[in-house]
Amino acid sequence: MHGNEGDPRGVEPGDGAPLLARLARALDAGEVTRDDVLRVLARDRGPVSGGPGAAGVLYALGAVVVLVGLAIAYGTVHDDLPRAVRVVAPFAFPLAAFVACLGLARRRAPWWQVDLAGLVGYVAFAVASGVSGAAWGWTDTARGAAAGVAVTALVGVAIAVLLHRVTGSTRLLWVGVPAALAALGVALAFLAGLWDAPAAGPERLGWVLLGEAVAAAVVAWVLSSRDPAGCRYAAVWATVGGYAAVVFAGDDLASFSVWHVVLAGVVVAAFLAAAALDSDVLVWLAAAGGAFWVVLIAVAWGPPRARRSRWCSPASVSWGWGCWWRGGCGRRGPADRIPVRHGPARPRVVDAYAVLAR
Repeated sequence: MHGNEGDPRGVEPGDGAPLLARLARALDAGEVTRDDVLRVLARDRGPVSGGPGAAGVLYALGAVVVLVGLAIAYGTVHDDLPRAVRVVAPFAFPLAAFVACLGLARRRAPWWQVDLAGLVGYVAFAVASGVSGAAWGWTDTARGAAAGVAVTALVGVAIAVLLHRVTGSTRLLWVGVPAALAALGVALAFLAGLWDAPAAGPERLGWVLLGEAVAAAVVAWVLSSRDPAGCRYAAVWATVGGYAAVVFAGDDLASFSVWHVVLAGVVVAAFLAAAALDSDVLVWLAAAGGAFWVVLIAVAWGPPRARRSRWCSPASVSWGWGCWWRGGCGRRGPADRIPVRHGPARPRVVDAYAVLAR
C-alpha cells in the first residue's frame, strides 16, 4: 500500500465518503473480498446524475424530432407497402429508440437522456403495435383487438424489465411495467366479459379501472416500508387509475352519482399520500383532481338545480382552503413523513478503486 491510498480519509471525498469508509473497514475485517467489490463495480452501468442543460435538451429534442419525421415519412407510404412489411416495419421506430436508450446508458449519459429515450420507445412501441395489428387484422373485431392488446402488454412488460436490468433506471421500470399491466388487465377483463364497448361508449370499464387503482394502492401500502421510491410510483398510478375510472365510468357525470364520491375519495387519499410521502407529483395530481371534482359538483348541483347550487360555493371554498393549508400552514415536518432512505449519492467508481489500492 502506497502512502494512505487504502485509507478512505486519503481519498478525495465524494458524496459517498461514508460508504467508502465502511467498504475499507469491511475489507480489513475480511467481510468482503477485493474480487467481490470488483464484480460489483463491473456491473455498475447505471446512468450518471445530472440535470438537463440547454445543449442536452436541444440534442435530445433534435433526436426525437428526427424520429417523428421519419415516422411521418413512413406513414405516407404505409398503405402502399406489402402486408408483411406493414406488419413488421412499424417496429423499427421503437427499436431505434430502445437501442438509443441502451447506447446512452452504456456511455453513462445523464439519467434524463436515458429515461427520455426509453419513454419515447414505450410510446413508439404502443403506436407501432396498433399499426401492425391493424395491418395484421387484429383490430377488425373487438375481441381480436383485446387479444392484441394483451400480447402487446406482455411484450411491454418484458421490454421494461430488460431496460431496467440494463440501464438501472427505476423510472423506466415503474412507468413501463404498471402501464403494461394495466393494459393487460383491461384487455383480459374485456375478454372475460367484465366490460363491453358498444357504439355509445364503454360500459362497466370504470369499475375495472377502479379495481386496478385499488390494486396499485395496495402495492403502494406494501412498499411503504420496503421501497419508498416504488411506493411513490405506485401511489401515483393508483391516483391516475382512480381518475381514469371516473372518466371512463360511462355514466352521465352531469348528474350526481357514486362516481362523484369515488373521485372525492381518490383526491383525499392522494393528498394524504402526498403528505406522508412528501411527493410533489402527488400534490399536483391531487390538486388537479380536486379542481375537476369541484367542476363536476358545480355541473351536477348547479343551475338549473338552484336549490342545490348553494352547496357549490362552500365546496369550492373548502377545497381552496385545503390546498392553502397543505401548501402553507399544514406543511408536515420530517418526523410526520414515512421514512425515506434518501442516502448519499453513489460514490464515484474511481474512489472505490482507490480504496481497493492496497
